[in-house]
Amino acid sequence: MILANIPIVALSFALLGGFYWRGTTRSGVYVSIIVGLICGTGAYLYYGEEGKYTLYWALYGIPLIFISGIATSLLTRNRNKLTVDSLGVVNKSIYVELRVD
Repeated sequence: MILANIPIVALSFALLGGFYWRGTTRSGVYVSIIVGLICGTGAYLYYGEEGKYTLYWALYGIPLIFISGIATSLLTRNRNKLTVDSLGVVNKSIYVELRVD
């Protein structure tokens, strides 16, 4: 039963980022889930069933999930967004960054 926390926690960035951060991308979600599953499974296989793996999983795996999800989302942001309005017309909105030096 304790192994159920690995896939649940692997989805943490996908859920929290999807609800609370507008910059979350699909690639960031996929990468964070894969990193979470690899870290959780690796910790379980390396440390065993005694419950020792949950400490390392919590200390290293969970931060890696969020770091990988945030980094991938920032790197794969799409600056040019195509949207379709209610009449079916495609609108292209371009994000412009203003810099003040």
